[in-house]
Amino acid sequence: MDLRKSMILGGWVLSMGLGCSPIEPEVTGGSSGTEDGSGTASDDSEPSVPANPSASDTGMSADGTSADSAMGTDSTSSSTGEPPTDTTTEDCPLGTEGCSCDDEEGCDEGLECSDAGTCETPPPCMSIDAEIHDDEATATPLTELDCGNTSDLGLIGTIDGTETDWYTFYGNHEFIGCNERPGAAVDSDVPLEVCVFISCDSGNRQSIECDGGNTTEMSPEGRPGCCGTDSAGMEDYGCSSLTNDDVFVWISVTSEAPVCANYGLSYDF
Repeated sequence: MDLRKSMILGGWVLSMGLGCSPIEPEVTGGSSGTEDGSGTASDDSEPSVPANPSASDTGMSADGTSADSAMGTDSTSSSTGEPPTDTTTEDCPLGTEGCSCDDEEGCDEGLECSDAGTCETPPPCMSIDAEIHDDEATATPLTELDCGNTSDLGLIGTIDGTETDWYTFYGNHEFIGCNERPGAAVDSDVPLEVCVFISCDSGNRQSIECDGGNTTEMSPEGRPGCCGTDSAGMEDYGCSSLTNDDVFVWISVTSEAPVCANYGLSYDF
C-alpha cells in the first residue's frame, strides 16, 4: 500500500471513530453548564418538584377535592375533635306538663306552676277535715255563742280544689240592747272566700247590713248573708220578732281557684 492510500484509510477510520462516540445526557435543573475558575461546576438552581404529587402530599384527592370532603366528614368537627351538634329542638307548649308557665297563661287544668317555673302535677291534697261538710245540710255544728262573744277554733279545715266547707252555730241574742254582729274569718296561705248567712229563730223576715267591703249574697238554700275575702260579717240585722233576735248562722269557706289550702277559723256573734 502506498503512502496515499495509507493516509486515506487512516482518515476514514478516524472519522468513523468520532461518529460512534457516546452522547452525554442533558441535565435538568443541574448546573448551568459553566465552570468557575477552579473547574468545578456551580449549582444554584431550585430543587426539582415532582410532576404529579400524590394526594397524601397535598391533602387533595385525585379529583381535586379535599380528603375530608372525599371521606364525607365535617372539616369543622374534625378540626375541633367534637362531633357536629343538632341545634333543632322540639317546642314545649307553654302551660303543659314539664313546660314553662307564667302569670298570664298559667298551667293546664290539673297542673300547677312550680317554684322552678314549670307546670307539674301537684302532690295529693291531704285534707284535715274530720268529715264531709260541703253543703248547708251537712254543715259542721259549732258551739253556741252569746251576744258579743268570739270563738277561735284554730286550724280546722282544708279546701281541696274548688270545694266549699260549711259550718253552723246558734247565736243567742241574750238581752235587749246587745248589738249582735254575726261574722267569721279564716287564716290561710291563700285567699279564701268567706260568707255568713242567717235564719231567724223567731219569725222568717230578716233585714241585714253587711260590713264594709262585703257583698250581699243569698245561700244555695235561700238564706240572706254577707261575703268577703278571708272574712265576712254583718253590721246589723233584724227579725220579725220584736223581742227575739236569736238566729241560726251558717258559715261557708270556699275558693274559686283549685287549691289545696289548710285554714284556721274564728267566728263571733
